[in-house]
Amino acid sequence: MNESWRVLKPGGTLTMECPDAAKGAGHFQDPQHVSSWTPNALQYYTDGSPAHKRFAAAYGITARFNVLGVTERKYTEMAASTCAHAPQYCGVSCEVWKFAARLEAVK
Repeated sequence: MNESWRVLKPGGTLTMECPDAAKGAGHFQDPQHVSSWTPNALQYYTDGSPAHKRFAAAYGITARFNVLGVTERKYTEMAASTCAHAPQYCGVSCEVWKFAARLEAVK
């Protein structure tokens, strides 16, 4: 987030989308995910928010954004293609919630 903020012009926008670690299996099922994100985590980067005021310096956060919008979406996938090779997985569903945020750089 700090690097995104650094390269943006004042008023420039960042659009991000990631699995919501608070909902569904999306974040925790993928071993490549190294940090957890939820829409509530954006408060640490939101200019003027209590979380930003209290923790930004201690957490090394230099980024300051205005949140222009946040949306959530559920993706559901059935593991039917695995049935021929591993019948025990027939009917297993994967529910992944993602959120997208549009942020404006404050400088």
